Amino acid sequence: MYDKELRRGFISQMLRNPIYAQADLELYEFFKGQGAVVVNEAADFAGTNGCYLYQGRDVQERKNKDLKNQILVLAPSEGIVPADTWLRCRKKLMANITFQGGRKPKNTWLAGKMKCGHCGRALKSLGNRAGTHYLYCTKRADNMSCGGCGTLRTAEFEQFVYEAMVHKLSELL
Repeated sequence: MYDKELRRGFISQMLRNPIYAQADLELYEFFKGQGAVVVNEAADFAGTNGCYLYQGRDVQERKNKDLKNQILVLAPSEGIVPADTWLRCRKKLMANITFQGGRKPKNTWLAGKMKCGHCGRALKSLGNRAGTHYLYCTKRADNMSCGGCGTLRTAEFEQFVYEAMVHKLSELL
């Protein structure tokens, strides 16, 4: 059917595509309620055809999340998924949280590699107005329910870890 690998993103796109849905009045009401521009009349949504969803040039949001000002047109092909099943799937996908990917820490090269000795949560580096950065337990910073790891200056801790790595590597050579 497709030459693409069936990865999460591609499957998600396929599930969001209304071409596979049997367009009935429930589907019409869903898109109208989401702010889409529906070209066909409500009477045309008989539960047999799929739909094309077009993103206009002036739309700012992604069509996966926001349907406002998207253009919905009945397709000449038949839908294969019942509208109620497609709508349940679409609503579940719309409720999914999107995570930002590829972020890199800017304040310490040890970010993501350090854990609190008390609770096991991650340590993060925060700076004060004087410019000194300290390592804080994220659980302690969030709700003060951890004793924390004490006072750790980021620069001193980085130097300590670096020297330990150099010592360990010198043993191997």
